[in-house]
Amino acid sequence: MGLTINEDKSKFMEVPSSTGNYTSFRINGHTFERVSEFKYLGTIINDQNMLKAEINNRIKSANKCFFGLKKQLRSRLVRRRTKMRLYKTLILPVLLYASETWALNGDVQRALETFERKVLRTIFGYVQEQGCWRNRYNFELHRLYKEPQVTQIIRSNRLRWLGHVWRTPENNRTRLHTFKNPGRACARGRPSTRWLDDTENDIKILKIKIWQKVAFDRLSWKKRAVEAAKTCNRLLRS
Repeated sequence: MGLTINEDKSKFMEVPSSTGNYTSFRINGHTFERVSEFKYLGTIINDQNMLKAEINNRIKSANKCFFGLKKQLRSRLVRRRTKMRLYKTLILPVLLYASETWALNGDVQRALETFERKVLRTIFGYVQEQGCWRNRYNFELHRLYKEPQVTQIIRSNRLRWLGHVWRTPENNRTRLHTFKNPGRACARGRPSTRWLDDTENDIKILKIKIWQKVAFDRLSWKKRAVEAAKTCNRLLRS
């Protein structure tokens, strides 16, 4: 094809990796490093298709943004409304990058919610009680925040993406890979949480029947699924 391959920048990964062999790969005189994970378009992809590495990377990146703005978020000279705008426009998008593709389990939810509460405690500050200063409790943060929690936003983003994919033509590759059966045996033990199963569970909680039909109507899907997920407290316990 007339293309020149950069051996230093090109990596090779086998998915799924069954041998655990990470020796270099040679072809036509070129040597490519065999790796267990790499970053593509800002997202970490690994040979075991595990989400934990990507979640940790997102939280780490959002932490860098948080500490870069910590002086402003703690300042008494900055209005609380401005601090919230800084959080929602500079920190939250970094944390939720590509979150439409995430499957949420208990560990992931706790890690994301813990990070959000850390930021909110910095924004709202301490509270004085009986002459002593203490951190605000979780319910106090949510009462002051008055916005959807981070996991609710993720579930809403996933439902928006689900509706978008379902409205694409049937021969669309993204749709085919989203809804087709993998066609391979599962490993022993409890299976990992699948994105589609997790998203359909949210649909059941929202009591949307025959979601495939509702998703074809963009406005109806936005109202009954995307917007409803941001205000449904039952999704926080799912």
